[in-house]
Amino acid sequence: MRLTWYGTACLTVETGGTLLAFDPFLKFPNPGQEPPEARALRAAALGRCRRVFVTHGHIDHLHSAREIYLDTPAEFYLTASPARHLLRQGFPAERLHIVEPGQSVALADARVAVYRARHIHFDWPLIRSRVCAETLRQPGKTAYLLASFATWPEAGEIVAYCVEAEGKRLLIFGSAGLDAGECYPVGVDALVLPHQGRSNITEVCTDITRRIAPKQVFLDHYDNAYPPLTRLVDCGAYCDRVRALCRAEPLAEGEPVEINL
Repeated sequence: MRLTWYGTACLTVETGGTLLAFDPFLKFPNPGQEPPEARALRAAALGRCRRVFVTHGHIDHLHSAREIYLDTPAEFYLTASPARHLLRQGFPAERLHIVEPGQSVALADARVAVYRARHIHFDWPLIRSRVCAETLRQPGKTAYLLASFATWPEAGEIVAYCVEAEGKRLLIFGSAGLDAGECYPVGVDALVLPHQGRSNITEVCTDITRRIAPKQVFLDHYDNAYPPLTRLVDCGAYCDRVRALCRAEPLAEGEPVEINL
């Protein structure tokens, strides 16, 4: 099983002849940070996927679905709220498959189980740290991103997915929040965990790691995906904290990793 990260929470998982995408979002163009063709290459790689899974409907998990997939035969697996959003964007209903916690999707080379999750709660120290001179210098972009929480709502519909293939289990979260009543798989071969959203994100992710007890952790969503509201988050403190529990490392954008434990 091969995992590739494309920034934010956007991933592909390849197993056998099946290629899955998760949370399609291409980072907004940021002149001077990367060549223009880099975004096109990411879109092309994601466009090969014919099964797309969405953890929730926020802009940074769904925004690029129309750009990448509208004119392809890709089918989506998602909850009702993001499905309604894609319907408004012109996706045909027959390509949108509503999933709920407790269900699973059987594919040719994999099975994908659906679990209830929660969105991380932004805390005031984090919010204060984001209100800076840069947000004031970009009022239009800042206002658009803040308004996106209303126009691209998560609506309380947050799910996690566990991909089972090749005798391995890969548990993928789109936000670092667990549902207190959900029974998550324990001892999975790998856990993908977003590392952004609170001032104490090290402690939040450590608690999740202790509960799931994975063999290894791959961190995503730590990047500066949509400035000025985001920052690049250092993952070192978390990796040091859980060293006695499991292997842990931040994913490198565009570099595949094998789930081989």
